[in-house]
Amino acid sequence: MLRSTKNPTRHHLTSVRFFSEAVRTGLVSILLSGISTALAQGDSVNPGKNIEVLGVPPIPASLARAVQPYTNIYGLPLAGWDPTGREIWLKGLSNVTWISRVKTPGASPETTSIYIQANGIYDIYVQPQGKYLAYTRDANGNEAFQLYLYEIGAGKTTLLSDGKSRNTEPVWSNAGNRIVYGSSPTGTAGVSLRLIDPLEPKTDHLFAQSSGSYFKAYDWSPDDKQIVFCDFASNTVSTLWLVDVASGDKVPLSPKTDLRRSGEMTRLCYADLTHPKQGLGSV
Repeated sequence: MLRSTKNPTRHHLTSVRFFSEAVRTGLVSILLSGISTALAQGDSVNPGKNIEVLGVPPIPASLARAVQPYTNIYGLPLAGWDPTGREIWLKGLSNVTWISRVKTPGASPETTSIYIQANGIYDIYVQPQGKYLAYTRDANGNEAFQLYLYEIGAGKTTLLSDGKSRNTEPVWSNAGNRIVYGSSPTGTAGVSLRLIDPLEPKTDHLFAQSSGSYFKAYDWSPDDKQIVFCDFASNTVSTLWLVDVASGDKVPLSPKTDLRRSGEMTRLCYADLTHPKQGLGSV
């Protein structure tokens, strides 16, 4: 078993999805992408300090060298919709990051002028207005992701986070003037939420404080006055909240439920954010 020591709650939540992807694309290839790059030194590959290895046999360096040409294979997942035209944007994440567009159904992707010459980018998040995008990036696989703003027209990148904490999963407001994102300061447990005007980085501030659990923001209300987020106490125990952006007051949208005991694991839930007192519906 592989487990990151940087954010155990997050990685525990995604362990099942990670394993299924690894089986499909090749366990060895995925495994090597998170390990030390010293392939040719010694008889086996040693994991980085950010990975705890339990019950995984040594990986021969010869095997690592054999699969290395296949570790940079990439797909083009969805990045978003063009804000003005009937196009979808696809993202390419490799040694560099770029955006391609698909103009019509069945058409081949066409490369755009959006091209970020930086490695270590984990994911990108396009502003609804299409003038900016945010992205998270670490250094040498250390998983200390920092949040950056990229101005598409000028090709300019600005660091938004503090350079020390671990920052993930930014969500743009509908007006495109604010970002809520998850942050884990060095030496603390859990993931809290921070709020920032990306054009004014000094506005960055703590928005919702975690007591050790994992907070994940999902969306803004249509008027950008509220944010819905989930408090994951574990991979089976969670609570959905609606928080007021101005006051910080929050109301629960769901009870704190252990899905293993409630039998609700296969049920899809939804909420009307404009009428939070109505609670959740399910299908």
